[in-house]
Amino acid sequence: MWRSAVVAAGCLLLGACSWSGGNKSGLGSARADGPGSARDFHVSIGDEVFFIADSAQLSTESRETLVLQADWLERYTTFPVIVEGYADEPGSREHNLALGYRRAEVVKAFLIAKGVPAQRIRIVSYGSDRPVASCKGADCRFANRRTRTVLAGA
Repeated sequence: MWRSAVVAAGCLLLGACSWSGGNKSGLGSARADGPGSARDFHVSIGDEVFFIADSAQLSTESRETLVLQADWLERYTTFPVIVEGYADEPGSREHNLALGYRRAEVVKAFLIAKGVPAQRIRIVSYGSDRPVASCKGADCRFANRRTRTVLAGA
């Protein structure tokens, strides 16, 4: 009798661990990689948008990604957001930090215009200090001309 009670309790406990409770509060699911998770945002929506050289102007493709980001952020409201701005290597450090900051500002303004509360969004620029690709070719440098939307606390 005692053994079957332990087995039943274990089954209930395991079931409770995987239950998301139908959460509609925007808190995400109990799984770290399920709907509403940082991984869901990164994989399903995309956390980066790209820019042409020495520009902070959004492309059509970037706008499409940002619309998806704004929709996701409106659905899952508990995440503060950090928009990180980056630049490629040409130019001085000061120029690249300023360019990364302008890119992050443009993304923040777009997300706010689409309904994401301004107080949820913080911006930071890394300029060319944190490249994702180290290279000299224009195709490779393109990967560094970007912003990344990071879910803080995720």
